[in-house]
Amino acid sequence: MKKKISKTNLYPKWQETANRWQVFPAPLRPTLNECQIYKEMIEKVLKGKKKPKILLLGATPEIRDMLFTQTILRGARIYLLDISPVMIKAMSEILGFKNPKEKPVIGNWLNMSFKDKTFDVVLGDVVLENVPRERKEDFLKEIKRVLKDEGYFISRFQFVTPDLKNFKIEKSLKKYSRFYLQGKINFKQLVMFVESDLWRSSYYKGDGASSLASYEKDLRHFRNSTKNPLYKLVIDKLLDYFKFVLKNKWYLFEKNKLDKFLRKHFSVRSIKYPNDHYFAKVCPIYLLKKIYFLDNKILSFKIKDDGIR
Repeated sequence: MKKKISKTNLYPKWQETANRWQVFPAPLRPTLNECQIYKEMIEKVLKGKKKPKILLLGATPEIRDMLFTQTILRGARIYLLDISPVMIKAMSEILGFKNPKEKPVIGNWLNMSFKDKTFDVVLGDVVLENVPRERKEDFLKEIKRVLKDEGYFISRFQFVTPDLKNFKIEKSLKKYSRFYLQGKINFKQLVMFVESDLWRSSYYKGDGASSLASYEKDLRHFRNSTKNPLYKLVIDKLLDYFKFVLKNKWYLFEKNKLDKFLRKHFSVRSIKYPNDHYFAKVCPIYLLKKIYFLDNKILSFKIKDDGIR
């Protein structure tokens, strides 16, 4: 029996995300190079198609701007699916292009209102990581359900690496503070980079669910013991942010486990890494082709070569 997800509990999280979106550095929002990778993948899989249907999970403005060209070139119909009307409204206000053929839909990714085999492409940006571990299987099955038999799922994923098992707060602060003092990043990026390390390393502190709550006591203790004024400022900003996201969780995988999980439902046709941000090596974009069955045979691998590797 499927569990119901409360919309009410999610609103504060997405409202805060919307408020902070334009100051988020990579990898929290897609970069120019990542959008270019999305664009190249979409153009390859939609080559020759007219009026394709594309579903975007969420309301990411950078991806929506990129999809605007598909509306012009191919007459693509774009659907947005997000559980929060607040998020859709806020993200729509910072679009570069207003797309009149874009249709927002309020709904749950785990129980979509669309008919079977509706879309040529489903797009997402770090969406699997927002789904609880026990519902990830349902999530991928739902994406497969709404995809046409020769449809594609394109998404950026973020994974954790074993070196984070030995993560130390002071080490992270020291590394990124050096970048800040050298003028390579600004203060907001400094805070976000440390936050990203906290999110990913917390995977190893509990049950595999990344949560900033596991670091709250450690941060407060370090803040009281350090004499470095910059470290204190960073921790103060993090603790202030914690008020909004302390109970939030991300559900990440290590790379080999991510690949194994995805291959249960999709054929991995391409994996591309961006080249324009510090965390690029743990944020690849996957081009996944639906695996479907006919007469008990897997067909995704038997269709003619589409030129994608």
